[in-house]
Amino acid sequence: MRTAWAILLLALALPAWGKVVSRTPAELRAHLEQLKSVAAACEQKPAWAACNPTKVGPDDQVALAGGPRLVRYDWLRLAMAESSDKHKALPGLKAAPARLDTELQELGSAAPVAPAEMARDRTELNRILRSGDFPPPKGETLWGRLWDAFLQWLNHLLDRAGGHGTHTNWAAVILIGVAALAACGGLLWWFRRATRRGFWLPEGGERGPERRPQGPSDWRAWLEEAQSFAAQERWQESIHRVYWAAVAQLESRGLWRHDPARTPREYLRLLAAGSAQRGDLARLTRSLERFWYGGQAAGQQDYAQARELLERLVKA
Repeated sequence: MRTAWAILLLALALPAWGKVVSRTPAELRAHLEQLKSVAAACEQKPAWAACNPTKVGPDDQVALAGGPRLVRYDWLRLAMAESSDKHKALPGLKAAPARLDTELQELGSAAPVAPAEMARDRTELNRILRSGDFPPPKGETLWGRLWDAFLQWLNHLLDRAGGHGTHTNWAAVILIGVAALAACGGLLWWFRRATRRGFWLPEGGERGPERRPQGPSDWRAWLEEAQSFAAQERWQESIHRVYWAAVAQLESRGLWRHDPARTPREYLRLLAAGSAQRGDLARLTRSLERFWYGGQAAGQQDYAQARELLERLVKA
């Protein structure tokens, strides 16, 4: 009975789920404060009247100097629905005030970028691009476009499969288990072949340990490292540096707060769906995953395409 009740609660919340409302930073701050009151009322009296997930409202999108940012509340809707079902405040609901305070802090830390600073960055990038240190980008092949389309479809499918619920779908559990076993088998097979061939090593020999920003850093320094590795034809490491140059550049525009533990996929989810920056960063992330983490051999053209994506991100 409790399971059916929780499913009903989530079903009533579905009209708000998936909707996005555009707000100014001041409006978003007011909405976050309102949600703190809603969560506190639900925690004080975990019943339908106070914990109706529709009280959360739709997700928010705020326009910042560096671009749009999406703020999701599906976690709060789920916590309220489950607490109402159990008639007690669960850990997810108790953690809601701290999580909403974090959103408020990140909103306050998103300092606007001065137009003069953006113009200086564009001028510097144009100077580097005119230096002739790398070949001009070539058009994508048909196979490359088909592969990108397949990866985008797969990402969309995984995002849709990430919905929440309070009942157990055994068919889904079995399917996930089979997929996990298949993935482990494929990983073991790949590892055996990679061990024999030294597949994860770059063209020039051993690859050093991964380095990522441990604090706010200048994206130009990462770009200079990328150029240095490209001059040595160490394409995997050059693509790796281009990716972190893009992350540092977007971070300097206030799109997110620095967090050295954040993964490339988590950076991607911080950008609003459908934005130009998310599309270009998604392609750059896949390039990083393919050549740096996946160990696939990279070439001059792959590096040039990564540089082109960086240029578009800086100009966006």
